[in-house]
Parts: sequence; C-alpha cells; structure tokens
Amino acid sequence: MRFIKVVSILWFLVLSQGTFATTLAQMDLTTLAQKSHRVVRAHPVSKRVEWRNSHLWTIYTFLVEEDLLHSGSQTIEVEQPGGSLDGYTTVVSGVKNYQEGDQEVLFLWQGEKSFQVLGYSLGSLSLIQSGSGEWLVSGTMEPSEVTSESNLQFSMMRLRGSTEKFQKLNQFKRSRSVSDLRQFLQEIK
Repeated sequence: MRFIKVVSILWFLVLSQGTFATTLAQMDLTTLAQKSHRVVRAHPVSKRVEWRNSHLWTIYTFLVEEDLLHSGSQTIEVEQPGGSLDGYTTVVSGVKNYQEGDQEVLFLWQGEKSFQVLGYSLGSLSLIQSGSGEWLVSGTMEPSEVTSESNLQFSMMRLRGSTEKFQKLNQFKRSRSVSDLRQFLQEIK
C-alpha cells in the first residue's frame, strides 16, 4: 500500500511538471513582412550567452549593411533562446546558430530587451553572393520554409488582388535577389 502511494506521488510530480515545446505557425513572406518591425541585410560580428531566469539566451550583435524595411541603428542586438555557458547547453528547435561570415536577411520584431528574429529560422534567410556581386537568397544551404515553393505560391495567391505586389513577389520568386526582395517589401509597407 505504501508502495502505491509513493508511486502515485511520483507519477503526480512527473505529470505536474508539464512538457514545454515550441510550435511555430507557418508564415509566408507576406506575413513575415507585415509583422516585422524591421527587415535588414546584416552579418553577425559577435555573440555572447547569458542566463535569464534560469534559461540560456544567445545575444548576437549584427552589423546592418542594408535596411530593407524600416530603418534604425547600423548595429543591432538580436537575442535568441538557447546557447552554451558554464557547462550547460540548451538547444531550441528552429533557432538558427549564426556564424562569423554569415550574410542574412532578418525579419525582426522588437523584443523586451532587443530584437528577435520573427518565427525563429523562418525569419532568417541565408544569402550567397553571385559572381556579379549581387546578394541572393540561398536555396542550397538550409532552405527556409519561407522561400519554399509552396509558401511563395501561397504568398502569391494572397496578393492576386494587388497586381503591383503580386508582380514584385513573382520577380523575387524568379530571381531570389535581395534587390527584388527590397522592392517587394516596399510594396508591403
């Protein structure tokens, strides 16, 4: 009888802890643009990890090379959950780990202390530079759901009533160039 009580108490404690998970809503490019406080082309210059309320957070400092939607400081801090510090590591699914040399288009929203990438990796588009020097959204390195064929098609369906926006998105879909993305974002603005 005592054994059953102990097992029952332990089982209750296990169940009462709950399970925590992150679920991200699928967002197309139009939705990301509309919900963003700022969209930039930038690269990381440093990072630090800190504890906040017993959770690890990584804070990246990015140098903004181009404002694509709205403007602000040329140096920004972007915080994301997770990181490694003091022998502890937290990995959050869907959060991108930026490295020196990365070039990104970031869809940002203003968090409590600094910017956060909207939709975690959904709001971060990796870039490559073409032979002519033009920045292109990478389709080969970690393809994002945002630039997948189905999400671009969905964005285009939503914009069919707006010919100019539709044409700008269609142009970006074909080229994947940052300059075409900028033109599309200006139409959304």
